[in-house]
Amino acid sequence: MEKVVDVAPGTTLLEALQKAGIGPRAECGGNGRCGKCRIRVRGNCNPPTLEERERLSPAELADGLRLACWVEAHGPVTVENVSATPDHTPGHTLDASFAGTVVSRPDDQPAAHDIPVLGLAVDLGSTKIAAYLLDLESGRILASTGKANPQSSWGADILSRIAATMTAPTVLTDLREAALSAINGMATGLCREASEKSAAPFRTGQIMQCVIVGNTVMQHLVLGLAVQGLGQAPFVPLSSSAVDCSAVEAGLALHPCARVYLPPTLSGFIGSDHLAALLAADVPHAVNVSGESRLVVDIGTNTEISLVVDGAIHTCSTASGPAFEGAHISCGMRALPGAIDRIRYQEHGLVWQSIGNVPPVGICGSGVLDGVAALRRCGAISRHGTFVRNHPLVRQTENGPEAVIVPGKETGHGKDISMTRKDVGNMQLAKAAIRCGLDLLLARVGRSPESLDEILVAGAFGTHLNIASAKDIGLFPDLPDERFRQIGNAAGLGACRMLLSKDARRQVEEILRRMTHHELAEDPDFAAAYTRSLELG
Repeated sequence: MEKVVDVAPGTTLLEALQKAGIGPRAECGGNGRCGKCRIRVRGNCNPPTLEERERLSPAELADGLRLACWVEAHGPVTVENVSATPDHTPGHTLDASFAGTVVSRPDDQPAAHDIPVLGLAVDLGSTKIAAYLLDLESGRILASTGKANPQSSWGADILSRIAATMTAPTVLTDLREAALSAINGMATGLCREASEKSAAPFRTGQIMQCVIVGNTVMQHLVLGLAVQGLGQAPFVPLSSSAVDCSAVEAGLALHPCARVYLPPTLSGFIGSDHLAALLAADVPHAVNVSGESRLVVDIGTNTEISLVVDGAIHTCSTASGPAFEGAHISCGMRALPGAIDRIRYQEHGLVWQSIGNVPPVGICGSGVLDGVAALRRCGAISRHGTFVRNHPLVRQTENGPEAVIVPGKETGHGKDISMTRKDVGNMQLAKAAIRCGLDLLLARVGRSPESLDEILVAGAFGTHLNIASAKDIGLFPDLPDERFRQIGNAAGLGACRMLLSKDARRQVEEILRRMTHHELAEDPDFAAAYTRSLELG
């Protein structure tokens, strides 16, 4: 029986044989560890790799024996599958070329056992990395995980990391290796988690596709591209094109021939993560609906805002800073067990809630926003963010006034958890950056906040913030609750869609063509709008 299968240049012979339904034994999933996928090769292919030399004797190599997972077809190749029988007798012949693969197989030879083909989607945030493991055939998410970006050792925000690359030539390499090490570790952990949920083992060698999204700086860093130009005006990226390369070129420990795709970026601060978020928010459909206006706000250290109206996408970015992640807050912390994530004013006092319902040890971003809103509601702070003297919730310290959220006797470490004037100020700065961007973007197209049909709030912080508190302090316009929709990590979801569909990648290209980037700093009304946005309420 004969089959014809298309084979792209550089395809491994293991992939070609599996595609033809006669794949040799590959118990390790094709990552080169088991040494079972033995074949005899003649023709145009890469020389034996180090891994093959470790597992095959010189005599075997001289006889033409190779490991299928490490051999790439670069022209006509004849292959005999010798792993099917113990005595290594020839079994099959494969002619691999750029045009196709022709396989002859005895009718009584069973096809190889199906090996799940996996994909990895990564949202490389400046503060947190999220990753998803998918079955590429079913589209099912097998496992997901998240972890703090280890690059934070070089600074909590991207500008600090850009500055760090200028201090020593090795820092750029260090930042890239930190990101790659984190992604590789997450891929291994995801495969382990998926294996524990299923009877079948999953290994990183089965990952054949990977999509990585991130802001423009993160995308440059993971590719090892210089970022100095993104640290100063006019903030021009070294490259804004999509990248499609092998896992080996990308530095990822997946299947050696896995493809890694990084979508294009729009500008220095509108990256592929926002394009992925717009894809997940169904913007390709929305641009074709006349008369509808939709706002997508992807909140993070750098917040991207897109207004979809009249078939066009108007976009801006704002430097909201790390306060939403709990950074630069006196008792701030990430959203981990023990972090206060909800605060409200009730019956002349503050009521709080901690993640995991354990004694609190700090406040995460959503708790800080809630805290500012609660203190404003009860009159403990003014609309300018200053503490009101003699208010029962305000006490004076040698470092200035503060409001105690939780007294030490109720905390997990025995110390008071409080909010200072500086904490309120940092939240004001973050809030003002976003609201200023939102207002100026609407003004650019002659729209009012009331004209918005829907506001989609994305990002890890956007998932957990209290919309009522956000409206109370003026982060969002005071619109009916039903016009707001929190859509979670839309960038990660968009990355998953691009992992599964080439059409989704084409849709991202279409989104990019419809986008107009507005540079807020060049707007003559910027200073006045920003100052006005600092007010709480």
